[in-house]
Amino acid sequence: MNIQEVCKSRKEELKLTYQEISDASGVPLSTVQNFFSKFSKSPSIYTVAPICKALGISLDEVFGISEHLTPTEETLQARNDELERHVDAKADMIEIMRRGVRIRNVVIAVMFVTIALLAAWGLYIDWSGI
Repeated sequence: MNIQEVCKSRKEELKLTYQEISDASGVPLSTVQNFFSKFSKSPSIYTVAPICKALGISLDEVFGISEHLTPTEETLQARNDELERHVDAKADMIEIMRRGVRIRNVVIAVMFVTIALLAAWGLYIDWSGI
């Protein structure tokens, strides 16, 4: 499907007139009419871009520009992915350490209560003279 067919389909979906598209895009009415006619074989990007913008069509998606990465972008994306995995691993490690600290604190609290109870029992026995 070429860009004109995509635009024509979108125009019909939105039920827009050529005049409305012309007003929204700033492209002269005759140029808009020519763009949608079968006589326009290779319209200028300066015609296509404003019309697509008025219709809410992304040129990047139509031409698949956004899906292709340059070698530099691929390298940066790979580094970004590696850093994200590294951060996720660190986050998991931090969570494991937090759980360990919580368990340690509970154990210390239980030991403290046990020692306090044993000390109280010892004092009770010492004062009661058993």
